[in-house]
Amino acid sequence: LSTPSLTVDNYTKLGSTAPAIKMKKLTGTAPAEGAVVNLSHGLTLSKIIGFQVFITADNSYKIPPEFSSIADYNYSVFVKTSDVEVRLAAADSANINGNAVTVLITYEE
Repeated sequence: LSTPSLTVDNYTKLGSTAPAIKMKKLTGTAPAEGAVVNLSHGLTLSKIIGFQVFITADNSYKIPPEFSSIADYNYSVFVKTSDVEVRLAAADSANINGNAVTVLITYEE
């Protein structure tokens, strides 16, 4: 069987009243404990309507921001005018420092 695929090179709408959206993926490396890394997004801040961030732990688990159920996986994130700032918690992020960061941004037309 052939696998169907669809590529949309412009904005897409999922319903007549939905916003026209695109997505952008950013990747980087988490900083040291207590430090910050900024990933440039190159978008207009007012057009960003959502974002998702994961840091891949040494065991390949995808760790979301503010994960504090288990020690040494904690970090925070926010979107600034031109960057996404990822800040590792001091003395509580040893298992994710230096690991891969993935950001997925949804933005409107």
